[in-house]
Order: sequence, then C-alpha cells, then structure tokens
Amino acid sequence: MTKWEPQLNPILSIQVLRCMGNCSVENPRNKLLCVGFFPKIIQCLLLPSIAEIPELAAVAIKALYIIAHEGDGYELAQVKLANLHYDMILADFLVHKSRLGPYEDAWEFGMCIFPDLVWVKNQQGQIPEIGNRVSLLPTLFRVPTVQWDDLDNQWSALEAVFWYLADSNTQEIVAADPHLFQGVFELFLFSNSLKNKGATAERDEIQLEKIVYKFLDHLAAISAHDSFLGLIPATSSYMSVLETSMRSTEPFLAMGACFIIGNLARNDDTCVSLARDTEVVTEAMAILDKETQINPRFEAGLFTAATGLLRNIAIPMENKQLMLERDISICCVRLINHYDFKVKLPGLMLLSTLLGPDIEGTSWVAADSSEYSDTILNMLIRAAIGLGNAQGPHEVGFLLKVVTLIGRLVRIYNTPTVSTEARKKFLELNSDLREPVISVINQRLGRPQSAHAWEVLGWLSATEEELSASWDQLSTRLDFEVVEQTLKEQRTRGTSEPTKQMMSMLEKVVHGKSIPSSDRLTTVQQYVLQYDYEKDEDKELFHNAETARGTCQRLEDKKRRVESPSMDKLRGASQTSWL
Repeated sequence: MTKWEPQLNPILSIQVLRCMGNCSVENPRNKLLCVGFFPKIIQCLLLPSIAEIPELAAVAIKALYIIAHEGDGYELAQVKLANLHYDMILADFLVHKSRLGPYEDAWEFGMCIFPDLVWVKNQQGQIPEIGNRVSLLPTLFRVPTVQWDDLDNQWSALEAVFWYLADSNTQEIVAADPHLFQGVFELFLFSNSLKNKGATAERDEIQLEKIVYKFLDHLAAISAHDSFLGLIPATSSYMSVLETSMRSTEPFLAMGACFIIGNLARNDDTCVSLARDTEVVTEAMAILDKETQINPRFEAGLFTAATGLLRNIAIPMENKQLMLERDISICCVRLINHYDFKVKLPGLMLLSTLLGPDIEGTSWVAADSSEYSDTILNMLIRAAIGLGNAQGPHEVGFLLKVVTLIGRLVRIYNTPTVSTEARKKFLELNSDLREPVISVINQRLGRPQSAHAWEVLGWLSATEEELSASWDQLSTRLDFEVVEQTLKEQRTRGTSEPTKQMMSMLEKVVHGKSIPSSDRLTTVQQYVLQYDYEKDEDKELFHNAETARGTCQRLEDKKRRVESPSMDKLRGASQTSWL
C-alpha cells in the first residue's frame, strides 16, 4: 500500500479503503498503521472523479470513521485528522448529501465524527482556523441545521461551529461579509429554536443556555469589529429582522439583536439613520420597561445590551432631540429611581451620554423652554440627597456619578448664555444638596468626581448667605485630611482640576464676611497659605489665591501681634507713657 496513489486508480482505491477499514475494527495496532495514510484517504474525497464514482467518497468516510471513532486507539487518529482539517472537507459532504449518491448511509458516519474533530482541537487549546478555506464557511454554518437523528449529536455540531467562530481571524472575515454574517445570525436563531425543544439525554437546559449564550458572545464580538461598521444599512430589509428579534419574548434573541444594532450604531451615518428611520429606540425602551417592571426574572444581559444600544445612538447631537421626543428622559428617570443598582447605574450612564460631554451639547437642559430640565434636575438632586450618607460600594459609586453629572450641569447653568431665571430655578432645587456633595469630597480625594463636587459646592455658595450655609456644613462634616492630601499632591505633581476647584471654594470661605472666626477657619486660612501658587497656570485663580493669601497673612500677623508678649509689654509701656 505504500505505492498507492488514489488519483491513478479510483476503483482500486475503493478496495484499499475497505481493507483499511476492516483491518482496523477492534485493532488499535492496525489503526495506528493506517493513520500514516490519512493524507491519501482525504485526497480521495477531493478527487474530481467522485462526481462519477460517489462510492469512493462513501468508503473513505466510513474508513476514517472506523479508524478515528470506533473502539480503542482512536485518540491519536482524531488528532491527526483534526490537524489535516478533515472537518472542513467533511462539512461539504454533510451539507450536500447528494454528492454521496446511493451511498447516503456514509453520511451518518460523517455526522458522528465531525464534532469530535473540532472538540479535539478545542481540548488541545487550539482555536480552529479557517485559513484559506473561507469558501467553505457557508457550508460549515449549515452543518448543524441539516436533519439529525440525535439531538445531542446536533448540539455537538453546533458547538463545533461555535468553536470556529471563537477565532478572531474568522470573526473578522465574517464581519466584513454580509452573506457570511447573515449565515451566522440565522444559525444563532436556529440554536435558540433548538434550545426551546428542551433538555437532551446528555445536556440539561442550563447547559443548553450556556451554549447559546457563548454563541451570543461570538456574535457580539463579530459585530464589534471595525469592518462590521456600515455592513448593514439601517434601511435594509435585514434590519427589520433585527427589529423583530428585539420584540421577541426570547431574551437571547432580543439580546443578540441589541448587541448587533448597538455595534452598527458606531457608524455615524448608520447611527443617525437608526434614530430617524427605524423604531429601534422605541423597541429598546420597551425592553427596559419590561425588564424593570414586568419581568420577575431580571435579565441583566438583555438590560445591558438595550442600554448600550441607546447610549451609542444618543451620541450624535442630531439624535438627542429625536430621542427626547420619544420620552427617553422619562425612561432615564424611571431607571435611576429603580431600587436595584444594576438598573440605576446604566440609567445614569444613559443620561450622561444623552446630556453629552460638553456644554454646547448639553445646553438644551438649561433652556427656559426645556420641558426636560426640571425633571432631570429634580431627579438627580433627589437621588444625591437620598444617598447623602452612602456607605456601601454600590451606593458610594452611584453617588459619585450623580454628583459628577450635577457638576456638569452646574457648568451649564454658570455660562453667560443661561438666563437669570434658569439659574434661580437651579439654585432653588439645590437647597439640600450640600450634604451629599461633601460626602463625595470625603469619599474620593483627587478624583474627577471630587473636582465636580467642589465645583457644585462653589456654585451653591454664590451669595454670602449661601456661603454661610455651606460653611456650617463644611466646618462640621468635611474631613480636612482630604484637603491636606490634595495640597500635598499639588506640591509634588502640580495643580489638578480638583485642586483648582477646592482652592476656589476655600478662598470664598476666607473672604466670607459672614464666616465667624473659629479654629477651623484658621485651619482653612493655613491651607490657603500652603498652596503653591507658582504651579498654578490659571491666571484668574492665581489672582484670587494671591488676594486670599494676602487676607490670610494679615489675619495671621494680627493674631501674632495680639498674642506676642513683647507686644503686650510695648503696649503697656505706651499706655504708661501716655498717661
């Protein structure tokens, strides 16, 4: 058999293959000998003559099944077959059963061994690579959908395809081809329908859910590739399939659709079109409503996918107004007011995206005609006040983000374009906000949230009366160690945003005419004197700081004169002399 060349005599090859199969039955030693002929056996499946002699393919598939699947000693044979990519070649025969002609019984042998080959690669820690066999991918995706007699074998075939999709190169290939992506998505739909048939002999329902969820991970990874951007226009018929999936009562389907659409929204043109020409915003809001109010089993994955979709769509400025018209702000309020922090935090992040990163993009909140500003401000301030004494990690984290967002709103209300009436309305809402703001300052020193907190506190201290109210709480509740540490960081690392905002507030205290003298006020004065002004490039703050420093220095000098013994003697001598 060493001189056997399949292409020279296909008829003789049939007899050789039968001989190999018969000799390998229950004979591990013969199996090992036959492994060396695997390349030639696989060559039989690639010969053009198979179209005329389908028996050759059938006998080759049966021989490989006996050598690499039955009895003892098949493990090494499976490893060799897997390394020769036999699974990819076999896939073509499994999908195109007619290629086997009247010898279709060989098809079942192929079905049994196909999942094993991919499983071997997975056990070896290898992710199966497609390589130059991209043309076989559509066929590979169809393998699990053909008629199987055994559900467990069908699930094994599905898992085999999923392992192929774990390869990042394969994901990139699929992401760039709309037909391949459609094949993967249809396979995902199929896997979900197969799951609904219930547990199998070898897999319970939880195991089946894990398989589908893993497939969902691959689907999300594919749609996250840059080559996927713009692959599916928002107006395509395929988008209607995704919208329908979002309405599904099956959480896996809705989740998959949200992930895909959310990643499509990373393309600017598609993002605008999604908000304008489709109902995905409304559908995502319906999912959030259902998951937080109706569904007793909270689906965290689906909730995350829906909020992620809305956040991506909310980025372009032209989409914000469209989303507001669909009551997205009310949706945010409902989420933030929810009892579960897994709901509250994504709701807050959605609102943060909706407001935008800069003043220009968020100016609509402070507009006198805005019907959303009162709702948003009231809700954020209530949320902050309700967590004024936050202790747990979830509460503290949420409070930090709330105050950060309020800090962004403060900047909007402090711009010249905002009317006096709008400012007044904002201040009226903030009467009880000082306590949670100081709580944030005490929690996180030197972080961006700390900068926003100091900024909010400064805004709440615009008048002498407000400054006095702020000082009442600062003097009793502020952990002064945070001030010391901030100043220490400023001297070693330079001026940061938290330092600037903190010093701006402390300078107000020093200049405050209604601030009564106390040990804590003296401490604040000392902090102002310790500030390294030369490291501050902010000219306005530098000027204010210099003024405050002068005030502190005069107060300090006055205090020394009063307490100095020599001054007492001098004062006494002067009085005697005067008399």
